[in-house]
Amino acid sequence: MSDDQGYKIIPRNLTAMADIAVAGNPINTRPESGVDNCYPGLEFDQRNLDKRFFPGLVFEFHRSDGAVLRSTDDLPGSGLTEADFGRNIFLVGLAGQFGFDATASFRNAIGLNGLGVWRLIHDLQPGPVVVVVARDTGTAFDIESPAVIEKIRQARDDGKGFAVRDGKTLVYATFVGERARYLDEDGVVDPDTYRPGELSQSLCVPWQYDFRDCGCWYWASNKPDVVTSEEGRLRHIDFMRDLRGPLRDEADVAGRSIRATREMGYNQMMTDWQRLAIVLDDHESVAFEPEEAPAPTKLLSRDAVVAELRKLAGVEHALCVEYLYAHYSLDAARDRPDDDAADFDKRRYEASNAVFRVAIDEMRHLRWVNQSLRLLEGAAYVPALDRADVVSTRLNQQFALRPLLPRVLQDFIDVEAPSRVETDGLDGMYVRVLRSIQEQPGDFKEIGDELIGLVKLIIDEGEDHFERFSNVQRVLSEVPVGRWFRASWGSPEEPQFGQPTEAENPEDAALQQLSDMNYSVMLRTLHVAFASPTGDVQRTIDQARRAMFNMHDVNRLLVERGERPLFRLSDTARDALAAGKAADRRAASENMRGLLDALGEEFSTPPLIALFGAQRTALTELLQLG
Repeated sequence: MSDDQGYKIIPRNLTAMADIAVAGNPINTRPESGVDNCYPGLEFDQRNLDKRFFPGLVFEFHRSDGAVLRSTDDLPGSGLTEADFGRNIFLVGLAGQFGFDATASFRNAIGLNGLGVWRLIHDLQPGPVVVVVARDTGTAFDIESPAVIEKIRQARDDGKGFAVRDGKTLVYATFVGERARYLDEDGVVDPDTYRPGELSQSLCVPWQYDFRDCGCWYWASNKPDVVTSEEGRLRHIDFMRDLRGPLRDEADVAGRSIRATREMGYNQMMTDWQRLAIVLDDHESVAFEPEEAPAPTKLLSRDAVVAELRKLAGVEHALCVEYLYAHYSLDAARDRPDDDAADFDKRRYEASNAVFRVAIDEMRHLRWVNQSLRLLEGAAYVPALDRADVVSTRLNQQFALRPLLPRVLQDFIDVEAPSRVETDGLDGMYVRVLRSIQEQPGDFKEIGDELIGLVKLIIDEGEDHFERFSNVQRVLSEVPVGRWFRASWGSPEEPQFGQPTEAENPEDAALQQLSDMNYSVMLRTLHVAFASPTGDVQRTIDQARRAMFNMHDVNRLLVERGERPLFRLSDTARDALAAGKAADRRAASENMRGLLDALGEEFSTPPLIALFGAQRTALTELLQLG
């Protein structure tokens, strides 16, 4: 939605998008959008999520003596009785899969505080799990003895818990089952598992307490500590000072504890926090004049919305290719470097992977734009898969295959930057489309809600792209520019650095041709998927995605051999895409299979044999689609 000045306010999950009040936890408790923190947590406390990690059991981690079994829905096959709960029962061991370790293993929790036990549970993967509880923290039995470990293993294999007693006194017991899943099928916190408000229990309330007491590096890290007075006379004054006290320079104050005695107390923070000064550029200010919002632009007609989305589809296609090429230019390993790898290697991998993920997102945007066009055009719809020649009119940026030089990375940031003007930038154009649909419901009857949802998804991810590219810039700032790139691409100081050219080596030239064929097959398959009114559309899209990753495999091999992908489309294919016509996908696939057969006979190095085999398999599946 937008306010009356055109600023966009975007709901980011199903609860916020709902037309009615939805019972359950607050919208900011969706796990993937929350800050993963539990000291004591910003939007939700992770410990409150994991306390129900085993169905039917509720643990408490906010303790120094361990994790306590606080309640049970029932006592499923564990051998426990109600009488056992006369004293605390502690979680003392876990068997399951932890982290990325593919093998099931056992973790001893004896001697850990509640937070230590929670960390083990936090790493526990979905699947079978055995929970071991005891009446104390382990003095009554040796949990790591072979006999105990064997009994736990047997319980896991049998799927049945048991209890061990010394007379009538519980020594330890086990629960056997599957680790709980927290989200329902819609990807939101399951209201049948958690009561409303349960995840936000134990957070800091009211916020003024946290704001007063928590310093830098916590959530209030954007809070000023020491600032300059408004007129500049005093350069080091305490932002949180008692407003009733004298204004004095704090430069000579020895530490935080002394300053705290001169700061606003809790009661004053509750009553007078609004009197704290506004701080701009580390200077206090008693007044703030917000920048005047730009005037809203003229709304687009339905036909104009269609035309704008067709143009934006071409831009999304072009950006996907530009980002892929930039990704290939970085000298990054295929797989994540080990922990002991050089910092340069880690940074290059992180940057390269981030750029590649944004490229994948652009493919998804291309699909969403086409879904929007199908809604708008109905039976007259033809897929929009042409590649734009201009990616930004505002920046006068033509489509080009460019390595990720600093100026190119800045161009990517500028293209994806959120815009406050609806005609300015990729984001602004989508916002104008969105407002035109929202404010003219009569022109978009019956499809308005679905259309709005699709456009909002693109806007939301676009803002994320700006942040991710900005982070790439920060990551690579610690790496000399000359070490960003593959040595075979030349020197960044060369005028034609990184420009794609056809390989002279026949084997590499053949790989470039194979890359182009995959590119063409991918686009033609997308055309079939988007144009199909019925049938197994998702399967066709999956095959298009497969073709994209086949192209990616070829391109990675090319750059490792010192060459570059070309992303060439034949004139016939370009003309067909521009006209929204379906080129012959089957013929293109058959031509590609013929090339693979010829290459397999001519080139027999192991990497190429493996590549050609995988691509033949993918083509066979693709041709089965008809």
